[in-house]
Amino acid sequence: MRTSRKVVTGLAAVAVATAVALTAGSALGSGSGPGDDEDTPSFTSSVTAPAGADESEQDETEANEDAEQRALLDLAKVDATAARTAALATARGRVTETELENEDGNVVWKVEIRDGAGLETTVYVDAGNAKVLLEEAEHEDGSEGVDDD
Repeated sequence: MRTSRKVVTGLAAVAVATAVALTAGSALGSGSGPGDDEDTPSFTSSVTAPAGADESEQDETEANEDAEQRALLDLAKVDATAARTAALATARGRVTETELENEDGNVVWKVEIRDGAGLETTVYVDAGNAKVLLEEAEHEDGSEGVDDD
């Protein structure tokens, strides 16, 4: 009887440890997004920017930013209106900003939405097919929540 109790207790401990590890991994590892300190987003878009076109490597002059936007617009198959529509299907509120961006080689629309309670949600939409790739919500206390799709 004692042996079976130890086995059951041991299995329960393994299950709890596994659940804790999985929860920690999803909260820390897979939830990284463009707003985090890590350079690599947790998503991959269907449209990629040419190598060397990463915005962090370019000068921040207005001419360079304009040239980058033109290049990204040439690559995008989805316009800003379609990106906003896709983002609003995920997060309710009013669109406050829509930008076409190069997120570590992924061409995405970054759509910022603010709801009636003041919660701001940033939705990253694939510039190739209008699929929502990532949703980040900033809560009233300033903390962020990430929802990978």
